[in-house]
Amino acid sequence: MLVPDTLAIASFAWGLGHIVSGGAASDLAAWNDHEQDLKERFGSILMPLGVAGIPRSLTWRDLRAVSQELAKELSLPPELWLVAPCAVRMMRQNPPGADILSSFLLPDLGRVLRDADHLPDAVASYLGLRLPARQWDALADRA
Repeated sequence: MLVPDTLAIASFAWGLGHIVSGGAASDLAAWNDHEQDLKERFGSILMPLGVAGIPRSLTWRDLRAVSQELAKELSLPPELWLVAPCAVRMMRQNPPGADILSSFLLPDLGRVLRDADHLPDAVASYLGLRLPARQWDALADRA
């Protein structure tokens, strides 16, 4: 059974899928708009109901289906999606909130992008906002 407010979806995974599928870096600031919807949808999937509408334990088939659906939703190609061969069961009386696990990355990038015109050159280049004067291929250019 899923404990309320304990589901976390990594902002990095969402951002990576967005960029890999051709999205603009400037759109990464929209993570906050998508996070709650993703958590609600996948939270409901992770709480399957059994007989008489009572929540039942998740099966490996449930977890695998949710994993595949999440990879598809995040636009991550199969070669970047690692399938975990197990599940961990952990029970606590007062579980900690999961927000701290991944919520900082994209909101921080959003703050940086608001000041994109005033970023140091190295930061702007690292984020892909400014192209380098001389581009090179790290795999092919060995000189």
